[in-house]
Parts: sequence; C-alpha cells; structure tokens
Amino acid sequence: MALLRQDDRSLDDSLGQSSSQEDDYEQQDLRPSFYAHVPSVEEKRRLWIQNATVNTMFIGSWFFFAILLSMYNKWMFSDSHFNFPYPLFVTSLHMVVQFILAGLVISIWPHKFRPDRYPTTEEYGKNAVPTGATTSLDIGLSNLSLKTLWSNHLL
Repeated sequence: MALLRQDDRSLDDSLGQSSSQEDDYEQQDLRPSFYAHVPSVEEKRRLWIQNATVNTMFIGSWFFFAILLSMYNKWMFSDSHFNFPYPLFVTSLHMVVQFILAGLVISIWPHKFRPDRYPTTEEYGKNAVPTGATTSLDIGLSNLSLKTLWSNHLL
C-alpha cells in the first residue's frame, strides 16, 4: 500500500496536483508510535477492582473445591462409609483421568492450548517433572494421611 501511495504521489507531482492531505497521511503513518497510553486514576481503580474480583473468585473456587474434595476423600476412606483401602490407587487413577482430560482439551482446541514450541528435555526435566512429582506426592500423601492418621479420630 505504501508503494501505491508513493506511486500516486509521484503521479500527482508529475501532473502538478500534489495533495497535502496525502502528504500529512503518509507522514503520520511513518512516525514511530512510542507514545504509551497513561491510564487515569479512575481507569486504574476500575482495572484494580476488576482484577481483584476475578482473583477473589478464583481463590474462593479453589477453597470451595478443596473442601469438597476433602469431604469426598473422608467419605471414601472412612471406616463408617465407603472404607476404600487403597488411597494411593485413587490418587493414581485421578492423575490418569487428568492426563486424559488434558489430552482431550488439547485435541479439541489445539490453537488455544497447544504450545508454539515443545520444551527441550532439560526444560521438561527442570519444570514439568518436579511439578508433577510434587503434585502427586501432595495428593497421595494427603489421601494416605486421611486413611492412616485421621480415620479413627475425625471420621
């Protein structure tokens, strides 16, 4: 488009009909856009309230589902209710289900959830493996503690 405008301008110049409006338009396009938007105090307040509301909802839902999961685990491992004797099996099954669901989400919405590049083996070993191991230990040991430590006292 810049070539067309340049050609149009040279054609107009050769005809003696240079348009000052086009010159202003081209100069405006060529100027660097380094001016940043400085939000007003009201806009900053609105953004802060919006972010605080979203964060509060995420934190509240985290606590809600953590309490719900704890109540479910107490029911599952309690002697007076379901009395399932294998808490680490439950944790392993939950991890397999999460793996399958994550694969489905990536398959259904690849443009949204598939990464631009795959991590190297070193990045994978430094980031994903410790996170996965820590998460599985957290859930597994929590379930194990519900079965072995607290089953007789709180349930």
